[in-house]
Amino acid sequence: MRLVLIAILSSLCGSAASVLALLVLSFNQQVSGEDITGVAIFSFAPALVMCLLLYIPSLFWLRKRRGERAGLFAFACAIVLNIPAFIVLTYSALAGGFFGEGEAWFFALAFAITGLVFGPGFAWHCRRSSA
Repeated sequence: MRLVLIAILSSLCGSAASVLALLVLSFNQQVSGEDITGVAIFSFAPALVMCLLLYIPSLFWLRKRRGERAGLFAFACAIVLNIPAFIVLTYSALAGGFFGEGEAWFFALAFAITGLVFGPGFAWHCRRSSA
C-alpha cells in the first residue's frame, strides 16, 4: 500500500513539474485552462501507470542484484526505464503524430521527475520494510 502512495505522490510531482514548465515556458502566450488540465491529466495518468507496472517490478529486480542504493534507483527510474517513453515521444514529435514538439518535452519532463522522486521513495520503502 505504501508503494502505491509513493507512486501517486511521484506522479503528482511529475505532473506539477510539467504544468509549471508549461506556465514558465509560455509566459508570452496565454495558456488556457484546457492546456493546463490536458498536460496535468495526460502526464499524471501515464506516469502513475509507469510507476505501478514498470518501475516497481524493475526496481525489485534491481534491488535483488545491486542492493538498496537510492541514487541507483533514481537514475534507473528517471533515465533508463524511461528510454522507451522518450523514444515514443521523440518519434511522435518528429513525425507530427499525437504530440507536438513542445508537448513531448512536457511529458518527458514529467516522466523524468516522476522517476527522480519514485527512486528514492522506493529505497525509503525498502529500508522501512526491512527494519
